[in-house]
Amino acid sequence: MKARSRSGNASEGAEGPPIGALGHGLESLALLQVALGLFLAFRYAPALDGAARSVAELRSSDWSRILLGFHYWGSAVLLAGSFFLLLALALDGRFDAVRKRIWYGAALVLLTTLGLQITGNLLPMDAHDVQTAGIEADIAARIPGIGPTLSEGILQGPSFGQSALDAWYLAHKWVLTPLLVLGAFLLGGSLEKRKWTPYAAWLPLGAAVLLALLLPSPHGEAATPLDYGLRTAQPAWYVMPLHAALRAFDSVSAGWGWLGATLIPGLFVLYLAVAPLLATRFKRIGSRLMILAWVAMLGVLVGFFGSEPAPIYGLQTVRSEKREPNTDPTEPINKDLAAQGRKLFNSLACKNCHGPDGEDPKGAPRLTGVHERYPNAEWYMRFIRDSKSVRPGSTMPSFPALEEGELRQLAEFLRDPQKGGASP
Repeated sequence: MKARSRSGNASEGAEGPPIGALGHGLESLALLQVALGLFLAFRYAPALDGAARSVAELRSSDWSRILLGFHYWGSAVLLAGSFFLLLALALDGRFDAVRKRIWYGAALVLLTTLGLQITGNLLPMDAHDVQTAGIEADIAARIPGIGPTLSEGILQGPSFGQSALDAWYLAHKWVLTPLLVLGAFLLGGSLEKRKWTPYAAWLPLGAAVLLALLLPSPHGEAATPLDYGLRTAQPAWYVMPLHAALRAFDSVSAGWGWLGATLIPGLFVLYLAVAPLLATRFKRIGSRLMILAWVAMLGVLVGFFGSEPAPIYGLQTVRSEKREPNTDPTEPINKDLAAQGRKLFNSLACKNCHGPDGEDPKGAPRLTGVHERYPNAEWYMRFIRDSKSVRPGSTMPSFPALEEGELRQLAEFLRDPQKGGASP
């Protein structure tokens, strides 16, 4: 009898009331999110000329607007909840069979929910959403070798269009959603006994409902074809660590940003895959040190290299791309400076992303028309010196070490109609 009692206590300890409760709460919320997403899909039109209109019709009703809000905030709670569940498990450091299943379930929920947030962000087809998709494709294109292929895969072609929306909707509905269901069942099905603290189990659902009632989900003006090529959108809160990693590596060497945007996430996914095994080998102290190191690194990246995020609720606008009139329209292009600027452009990291003369981009916009939008040399000089001071959400590295004369040369080259090129 005593042995059985110790066994039973060990089983309950393996679940852990807070961990078990949070796991069941996230399981319930994830399955509810899937059901709600399928319901909303019946009223969504995945078309360039119909997506924004169908979402606007949903927002015209109070109940539908609340459902949209719950769908958005439910995903946010899943992201936060699964991360804190992983944090709790790692800090506890005990990985028996039950806790391993909870760990991998939480990891799958975290990663698939992030993917659902990224792909779902495009579906309303407002200006911010479309520009964000282009930015992510540009980041992928910066990866040496496979970058251009990845970028065209993301956009389903050289530029954004209906095929890109179709692909993102397909991935959102038929690839990521089943993976979320699998993660949810790993979370809930891993616990043999349905004994948990009631308030903790209801916490994720309650948080999502409260947020949906108090804060409207982000929304903005419908995208136009002009937005397909613009890159003025600020990053969403859930991709801030990725963009911060990109800027951190770009600050080391211009053009290295792709390394941060791929290496850091790749290492984190690897950590999620092997953490229970490492904890068994290095005991509880090793598990705690590893997760704390990750939390510290993410904090440093976002704190020092993060930018102002897009609004997390309510109206979500993008900075206008109006043409800036030249301070002196009669001032001619200095051809000598433009020629020197061309040589400088092709000798710096500019060429790596925008291509030679800005005409064959790999992870950045084409520069064969930028002079029409920005005829003012001072604008180029400010943007090249410190891109974030002009566009807080810009993924282009800054070049603060360039001298004033070099900035002027680049500005003359870019505003020259014969050698310039789209927005940098």
